[in-house]
Amino acid sequence: MQLKRAVSLLSILLAFGIMGCGRMTSPKNADMYSIEDKNGTIYCIADITHDGKSDQIIINYGETVTDTQTPIKIDVIDSNGDTIWSAIIGIPHAGWGEYYISVVDKKPCFVFNCPEESQGQIAYYYKIFYLSNDGSEIDIEEKRLSGNEKDVSQNERNDFKKKVQAYIDKGDLLVSTMYGELIIWK
Repeated sequence: MQLKRAVSLLSILLAFGIMGCGRMTSPKNADMYSIEDKNGTIYCIADITHDGKSDQIIINYGETVTDTQTPIKIDVIDSNGDTIWSAIIGIPHAGWGEYYISVVDKKPCFVFNCPEESQGQIAYYYKIFYLSNDGSEIDIEEKRLSGNEKDVSQNERNDFKKKVQAYIDKGDLLVSTMYGELIIWK
């Protein structure tokens, strides 16, 4: 009886990653990309260049956990080992943003989202894109909605949020620093 209880407890601990075995969660599109969180770095393998070869997306957030002024750098390494694209987001207000990996037309892509409302102003922005082999961004869709919150109707805001949410729901959060809070892949 005690052995059975110990095995059940061990199964629960492993299922929740409490034993240090890493994340047990699978990404939504495991057939299109993989994600792993190791010691303050997220590794995502995906064909983000749509050339049939695996690229590596590396997000080092470890230093940002201890020093919130340190920006988070996102690098894309191609199949040759070259860094072809980089982006930075931060905890301080000017660096807010969130990156997702999602799937559009059965191919991996990035979703960058930055929906801000502050001091009576609205500044919503999102961009869905993938990369060329030289690291140039190839836009699938890009939208902005901004203005005084009194001038932007609730319907406009809701329509904007629904549109980007449809892309987000098909993917996985890689990293977010919105409103000064660091949230990593979960």
